[in-house]
Amino acid sequence: MYHFSQRKGPLYVRIKGELIAKIERGTWPLGWKLPTEEELTRSYGVSRETVRRALAEMEQEGYLDRLAGRGTFVARVTPKLHKRVGDIVSFTSQLARAGFEPQTRVLFAGLIPATDTTGRVIEGFGIPPETPLIHIKRLRLGSNLPFALQSVYLLPQLCPDILEEDLTSLWKLYEVKYNKKISTADEIIRLSNASREEAALLAMAPGAPVAVRDRISFDQHGEPFEVLHSLDRGDRFVYRYMIGSDLTSIIVQVGSQDKTMPRREDGRIVQQFDGSAKEHRG
Repeated sequence: MYHFSQRKGPLYVRIKGELIAKIERGTWPLGWKLPTEEELTRSYGVSRETVRRALAEMEQEGYLDRLAGRGTFVARVTPKLHKRVGDIVSFTSQLARAGFEPQTRVLFAGLIPATDTTGRVIEGFGIPPETPLIHIKRLRLGSNLPFALQSVYLLPQLCPDILEEDLTSLWKLYEVKYNKKISTADEIIRLSNASREEAALLAMAPGAPVAVRDRISFDQHGEPFEVLHSLDRGDRFVYRYMIGSDLTSIIVQVGSQDKTMPRREDGRIVQQFDGSAKEHRG
């Protein structure tokens, strides 16, 4: 009988995770015929209904084709990173949680003027265009597969000597060296197409779809600490989010200075996470 790892959650979710890992690591290639429900039931020591529920969700997500009278086959092998919109967790942790070996390749680390940045830097930090900023550009990989091309921007006075540190896991570095914990964030996601240079780094065709995430991250005191511009491979990410019917009623756009930052009627910025809202004084 199969022995589960320490992964928590309902049995069907754990079984689903183990089966997806077999697909995404190449143990079960495209077109591979899965064991029958009865065989999986015996292997995992669970009820047939539990196995059936795990397979049904995998079919809905496009991993499997279930053909009547023939069996269940692997339909998609492209690795996917499932990201719940609103999760405040490092990219390294996301990859590890999904069963990938996190890897980072630092492409650039140095000082640049704010005018040379990409994303929401001036909005996030509220600084003049000529302000020098730390720019850390990294290629994020999981088990040698490129997932995202990311630029991180920081104020030098908030993280002195950071360029002399190991830049592979920034959030851990923020906590250990600077006593800064990313607690909330304001993120905008849009779709775009990879340029020739971006596509080469991400190992995809020029013009292929990417998800662009522009995020302003706040520390435990509600102060802006990091601005991120990330290009995520469109074929390797699934974004999941909760929709609340009450949140939109308290958010209004006021003024022209912070058009992309939702605010309440009293002018306070509202940051949105999984159907909840947190305040930040603007």
